[in-house]
This record gives sequence, C-alpha cells and structure tokens, in this order.
Amino acid sequence: RCGKTAKRARLGRWLGQLWPFAKAGRGQRRAASQSGGGWRRWVRPCLWLGGAALLAPVLGFFVLSAIFPFPREQWQSFRQHGSSLRIEARDGAVLGEYLSADDHWQFWLPVDQLDQHLQQATLAAEDRRFYQHFGIDPLATLRAIRDNLLARRRVSGASTLTMQLCRITDERPRTWPSKAIQAFRALQAEQELSKDEILEWYLNLAPYGGNRRGAEAGARAWFGKSATQLTLAEAALLAGLPQSPTRLRPDRHGDLALRRRNWVLTRMRDSGFISAEECRLAQEDPLPTGEQRRQ
Repeated sequence: RCGKTAKRARLGRWLGQLWPFAKAGRGQRRAASQSGGGWRRWVRPCLWLGGAALLAPVLGFFVLSAIFPFPREQWQSFRQHGSSLRIEARDGAVLGEYLSADDHWQFWLPVDQLDQHLQQATLAAEDRRFYQHFGIDPLATLRAIRDNLLARRRVSGASTLTMQLCRITDERPRTWPSKAIQAFRALQAEQELSKDEILEWYLNLAPYGGNRRGAEAGARAWFGKSATQLTLAEAALLAGLPQSPTRLRPDRHGDLALRRRNWVLTRMRDSGFISAEECRLAQEDPLPTGEQRRQ
C-alpha cells in the first residue's frame, strides 16, 4: 500500500508539472487566467469580427445590386443599335453595308467564330488570369499598388477584361469613384454572363482605331479580311490596339504599333499559347501599310 501511495504521489507531481491547473482551485485558475491566459477572452470576439469582415462585402454587394441592378437593357442596346446595317442577297452575297446609328463600323460575331489566336492574344495582353478571377483580380490589384507606390506615380493598372468592358459600356471620367463603379459592375457582369460571353462582348465592342468598333471591323480595316481568318501576327497586332487605338495605329505610328505587337507575341509565348519559334516567326512579319478593303 505504501508503494502504491508513493507512485500516486509521484504521478500527481508529474501531472502537476504538465498541467499547472490540475490541482488549482477555482480562484487559483481565475487568477492564473487573468495573469497569463487572458488572451482566451479575445478569441471569440476576434472570430466574430473576422466573420463579419468577410461577410460585410458580400452582403454589401447584394444590397447594392438590389438598389443598382445590372443594366441589361443598356448592354443590349450596344448590340442591337450599335451594329452596322448589312444588306444581303438570298445567296448570302453582301449588297451593301452602312454605318451604325452612332457612325461606327461594327459587325457582331459569336466568340466561337472569332480567330483562336485573337482570343489568346487578347487574354495575354489584357488579362492573363481572366478565367481564374471573379471580375476583380486581387493579385493584379496588389501588384499595381506596389508598382505605383515604388514609382510614386501611376505606372500600372489592375483593370480586368471585365472591368474594361464595363468602362466601354458606361464611359466615365478616369477617377477613383469611377474605378469603384467599374469594379462593382464587373462583379455584376460575372454573375450575369459566362466567361466566354464576356470575352465575346469585349471583342465586339473594343475600339480598334478610327470609327472601327469590334474585332471584325478592325480586321476588315487593317487586313482586308474577316476576324475569323487572321494570322498569328495579325491577331497580335489587333489585340494590342484597344489599349490606345489612336496612338498605336499602324498606318500612322508604325514603330509603336510594331513594338506593341511584338510585346503581345512575347506575352503569348510566356503564357504558353505559342512556342518560341512561332513567336519569332510572327515578329518578323511586316505591318500593314494602311487601311484595307475587305477581300
């Protein structure tokens, strides 16, 4: 019995060393908690605050969407009333084409008919994570903040392809409130449209120089062909134009247009869309010398 008592005493001392509260009374535990374990009191409030911080933007988005719904009718007007008039014969031959109501050339094409290289070049140039983000790219936003802070001026942007589309459909001054509205509309657009539909809208509404709106009108103007039949070099040149359609016109600013096209080709190579050899060969292609008529 004495041996068992001694073993129990040793076990009690050992447990007491591992767990100081094992033999402590209620008052001692409260004192110990107040002196060394007070952080436990903050765990639950911090969890509540963290959950609220995560839920607040989501709830705020749905509340604002109810107050300011997605402008479906406005978007549809770009497709219905912004396209050029085309008159065709029974056999499909084009008898005549006329400017849209706002004096633009625009010919809508479904995304599955647009050249694959053009789609890839557009994503490589404008939004490489297009199929991964939800309308806003947090990684691009953090990168832009870092670059702008280091340069102490605006040298980088974080607009996604969806945000650019929202800017095209609702032009506003380039201010921070306008950027916030574009981000909000981009989130709505991602809820209303699929990724392929957003890409289709962008490729049919983006500016491609002069009064050419949409890739089909741009391809006809610069290459004399449809946007369904572009070469790799032509697709890269066309994809680079919406950034600054006037400054990058190949007939007026060939050096800038060539530099931009080759940069797009390099981005396509780095994104895995084309091989290094395809990139090199396409960069050797000459630029168009002027506006063309469709062949």
